Amino acid sequence: MGGVHTSEFRVMNISVHQNDVYGRKAAEKFEELQYDLVLRRYPHFYIVNFMLPMVAVTMLTIATMWMNGPKAGPGVRMNSGTRLVLCVVQIMNITAGWRPASNSDIWLDRFQSHCFTLSMGSVMQSLVMDYLQEGKVFAVPVAKRWGITNYLVDTLTRTTICFPGIYCFLSDMFEL
Repeated sequence: MGGVHTSEFRVMNISVHQNDVYGRKAAEKFEELQYDLVLRRYPHFYIVNFMLPMVAVTMLTIATMWMNGPKAGPGVRMNSGTRLVLCVVQIMNITAGWRPASNSDIWLDRFQSHCFTLSMGSVMQSLVMDYLQEGKVFAVPVAKRWGITNYLVDTLTRTTICFPGIYCFLSDMFEL
């Protein structure tokens, strides 16, 4: 076992079984050797090529929710976030051929889905906030009487997106 090395897998165990097999149609008996391999994939490749780019672009997309100020007029946050969502989709397309084939979802599929969902959530938050600000919703007397301000709604929607995002990233990291 010490002589088997690969850059992608760690060989955990190799076992060999010998079985006697009887072929009915040929009416003969022969020996069969069965090799059982237990491999563990090294996570380095996936961390460097999948997770780090996705986390970086997703964090940049989430950071667009904090783009404010006089120069960041309506639509700037959404425009920047939309471009970054397209980057997330492109990363998913580029890395699709590198993922292992599987008949079910693996942790990497869930991770990419979480990144895409968080990115879309931040873009939608920017869209809603731009709509509410341009529609002068916060200037309505009812909103003023209840103390509903642009800052309050913006902070609550950011928090609603960021806390589940942190939970998803941590659960995905621990699954690795």
